[in-house]
Amino acid sequence: LIDRDGKEHELTRGWLRASQRRLRGLSEPWEPVLAHEEREPLEPGKIYELRIPIVPTGRLFRGGERIAIRIKGADDEPPLTSLQALARNHLRRPRPACITIHHDESRPSRLDLPITRGNLIGTFFSGGDVSSFGLSR
Repeated sequence: LIDRDGKEHELTRGWLRASQRRLRGLSEPWEPVLAHEEREPLEPGKIYELRIPIVPTGRLFRGGERIAIRIKGADDEPPLTSLQALARNHLRRPRPACITIHHDESRPSRLDLPITRGNLIGTFFSGGDVSSFGLSR
């Protein structure tokens, strides 16, 4: 998220080791499910379609806010909070990687963002009544 003042806020993350790109049959267009059954090495110079699972999150976007996506080969910046440190429960890549994104008419790229109208489930975590979390105001 980029707020009205231009400050970046991380909402969620997603990870994919390209050699583990095979999907399970349970996958949906908005939620790829990785099989993790075997490694399939990449051939240099060959183009691959990759579907990167992103941890689901919810956010009400206000006027003037923008959505941004960052694609990197490693988590190289230190976590700013303990919550960020917990969210990064995978190994860091010790060497830099080169990423090329091919985007044209025959290879369209996209980011699927399910849009809902308001707080449909009514829970505390999605902005609903705090009593659903055992709290009172």
